[in-house]
Formats: sequence, C-alpha cells, structure tokens
Amino acid sequence: MGGLKTGSRRVFLILTVLLISLLVIYRLESSPKAASQKERQYVTSASSLKAVYDNPIDAPHKLLVLAANKVFNPRLFYLRSVSIVIALAVSICFYLLCRHWFGTTIALMSSVVFLISPFVLAPARAITPEILRFSPLIILAIYYWHLRTRHKDMAWIGLLLAAGTALYIPGMFWWIAGAMLICRKQLLTTAGKISQPAAAAGLLTLALSIVPIVLALVRDWRFLYQYLLIPHSLPQPIEFLKHLAWMVLSLFFRTPYHEPILIGRLPLLSVMQLALVVFGSYALYSAARQKALWLSASLILGILLAALNNDIKLLFFSLPALGIFMAAGLRYLYIEWRSVFPKNPIPKGLAIAMLAAVVAIQGLYGLTYSLIAWPAAEPTKQAYVIK
Repeated sequence: MGGLKTGSRRVFLILTVLLISLLVIYRLESSPKAASQKERQYVTSASSLKAVYDNPIDAPHKLLVLAANKVFNPRLFYLRSVSIVIALAVSICFYLLCRHWFGTTIALMSSVVFLISPFVLAPARAITPEILRFSPLIILAIYYWHLRTRHKDMAWIGLLLAAGTALYIPGMFWWIAGAMLICRKQLLTTAGKISQPAAAAGLLTLALSIVPIVLALVRDWRFLYQYLLIPHSLPQPIEFLKHLAWMVLSLFFRTPYHEPILIGRLPLLSVMQLALVVFGSYALYSAARQKALWLSASLILGILLAALNNDIKLLFFSLPALGIFMAAGLRYLYIEWRSVFPKNPIPKGLAIAMLAAVVAIQGLYGLTYSLIAWPAAEPTKQAYVIK
C-alpha cells in the first residue's frame, strides 16, 4: 500500500526497532528490583539440564534461561532478557504477517501498538515463560512463508521445527492440532512441491525435537493433565460458565482477581485497543471471512483454556488473534478515510498522521502502564521483593 516511500519505510522501521528495543529494556533489572517467588521457582526448575529433562514443560525457554544463568551469572537483566528476545522475535513475525495482509505502513503502526501493549510488555519483561503463549504468531509467519516462497524445502523444515518447539508449551497441542485441521488442504497442496529428502528431514527434525516431551509422558501419564491444560478436577457446568464469562470480561472490562503481572483488576485491552478490535473484526468478516474465522477460533481456544483452568494468564493464547484484529482495524480506518478523498494528497497524509497519533497515544499508555504505574503499584512491590 502507499503512504510511505520505500526508503522512508526502511528508515522508519530501523528507528522504530531501535527505539522500541531501548524502551523494552529500560530499567529491566531495577523495575521491579527483585524476582517474584514464581520467578525464583522457575529459575530453580531451569537450573540444570537434568531439571529441564525431568520437567520439559516450556523447555525451549528454560534452556535459554539456563544458558543465561551459566554464561552471565544469575543477574535479573540477563534472565529477563530471555523473554525479551522471544518477544522481539514474536513482534517481527507479527510485523511480517501484517505486512503480508495489510501493507507495510499499517504493519509498522500495528506492530508498535502490539509490542508496547501492557499484555506484551508484562510477559516480555518477566523471567517466567508466559511470552511463549504468543508463539502461534511465529508458526503462522513461517506457514505463510512456506506457502509463498520458492524455497519450499527450507520453509518446510523450519515449519516443523517451530511446531516441534511449540509443542513444549502447555496447551499448544490444541492450537497446532486445530491449525493442521483447518489448513490441511493447503498443507497437502504444498506437500507435493517438497523434495523427498526435505520431507524426510523435516519429519525427522520434528520427531527428534519432541523426544523429551514424549519421554516425560511415558514416564508418568498424569503429566498429560498439565501438558494439555486439563485440570485434575473439572469445574461444574455452572462454575465453568461463570469462569467463561469472567475470562471474556477480563479482556475489556475487569479481571475476576488480581494477577501480579497486571495492575489491580484492570482488563488486558485498553479502550482504544478494544475499538480497533471491533473495527478490525467488522472489516475482516466483511472482506476476508475465512481468515476472520481462523482468528476467532484461536481467540475462543484461549478463552476456553483460561476458563477451564480459571487462569487469566492463559488468555495470552488469545492475544495474537486480537493483535491481528487491531491491525485490521487500523487498516479499515485508513481505507475509510482515504475513500472520502481518494485523490487529494492532503487527506491521505492527514490519515497517516491521525493513525500515527492513535499509535502514539496507545504507545504512551502502554509504556506508562508497564514502566511507571505497574512497578509502583503496591501489589507489585509485595510480589517482587528481595528475600
């Protein structure tokens, strides 16, 4: 799409990445000044290769924490940097997806809205592995690369490696199984374009990558409950419906209880983000119903898992889909404004300026929330204390 010239886009992209990276790591070690009890327990669970092997849940993240612990000593900056690196990778994949669907200008703006959102900054600055629940974006980005690229063999191996790595994340089995069911025709169509050696190498890569998690399930079948996010005691129907309602409300109204990575009982989405989701949902269901249904299925899966376990953090599975709906909302507003004055360059520039203002306001809110208000909140100080 138009809006920014190619050279300007590149300069803006580089400056944006540098600025956001600096903001994300701002006071990383001192805000908060100490690790929470959950973070300390998590570091202990990643203290050795044997510990990771014994409980391979979130193993990719644990191995990176283990490496940071051994190479740089257990400093908070390096331990928290693990999640930041993954968050940046997720954001790059989010940008690539949005560029493919909505154009470069909207992709840049929506990536800023996405990465500087409290629901991304909070897990990105934590030692614990909640940021892994945004990994569907990585798989989607590789999948669309696989469909479009001439290097089918390389993309196939990368896709299966990403899927095998993601299978260590509790609950991701359901997402991957659903994605395979939805995309089975496209996968079968492109399978014929992959060479036999590459197909075999991809399957071997997948098989080897999931060996530890399979062995863990063989050692103790009860591990399956934790892996599939199925509680040992299922809630009663009325209780489940109550949890389901609260998880939906947690997205835009208020949460049922306080979660340490949030401020009080504030919802995950801001008013502006919610408005973008509404506009984006309307636009996608009107112009790309199939994509909208896929994203809605991912959104519903996250809500159902969160309700089943009464765990707000599991709503992070729903946020990648909501982020794409936000990007569609920005695209919709841009197109609608340009349709009023299709040939006049002044309204076109004004449209970009207005969208940039929306992005700036949302970015300021996210940074204020995550870097100033949240560390200063009393519950945060109580959860992140030096012991």
